[in-house]
Amino acid sequence: MGASNRRRQSIAFAAMMWGGAQASGQCQFGVGGLNIPIPDMGSASYTLNGFGSGSVVTSVRLCIKLVHPRQGDLVVRLSHSGITATLLNRPGTEDGQSTEGYTAANFGGSPGGSFTLSDDAPMPYAVPPVGGTPRPGISDVFGAYTPTVDPLSTFAGTPVSGDWTVTISDAAPGFSGTFYVVSMAINAVLVGPCWANCDGSIFEPGLTANDFQCFLDAYVAGYSYANCDGSTGIPALTANDFLCFLNKFVAGCS
Repeated sequence: MGASNRRRQSIAFAAMMWGGAQASGQCQFGVGGLNIPIPDMGSASYTLNGFGSGSVVTSVRLCIKLVHPRQGDLVVRLSHSGITATLLNRPGTEDGQSTEGYTAANFGGSPGGSFTLSDDAPMPYAVPPVGGTPRPGISDVFGAYTPTVDPLSTFAGTPVSGDWTVTISDAAPGFSGTFYVVSMAINAVLVGPCWANCDGSIFEPGLTANDFQCFLDAYVAGYSYANCDGSTGIPALTANDFLCFLNKFVAGCS
């Protein structure tokens, strides 16, 4: 078995969106400058964690940049919550017409570009089956493509929190490469919202100074949300609601 290079980073994840569609090539949060070797016949892994608790995944997008002389040697996998999805498996071999795969180099090699795997992309990464094999592929390929083995919807319904591990494996002898950038976007919905989490954030920490400002705005606007103590008198919103909010904030979200 080949060597494995693993890295881990805990982050406050800032790439989640509430509702609404995102552009299929967009990954809002990125970690660059990784410089992780992809050994010949080995693997390079990078783990992101520290994501907000209390929410579940609705969709995922993955963007990568790496250098490798032969795209057709590589397998891309994403693991989370006990699930591993194979998103790309030696491109150029997946139709069974070649055992060598694409001879083009690099993923996301263009300046400012990235290679994106997204269920809502228009098509998989594929070259029309014209001519002999192995096929050349597209050097420094970038843009959004659908996964060619397991869809990213595999992770729908899993908790956002926990480790998200991207693994790039070299499955053919002769060349090595380097993993440089990984970024993600995760759509999520909050489960069992906490009352003090006024801004509805799904990041850690869930309760911040933004929640105080959110409560104040709701109070000034006269929204029923700000009636923390549930009073029915007139006026319904009083100084007691500020104390009520403070107590709920201190109690936190379980």
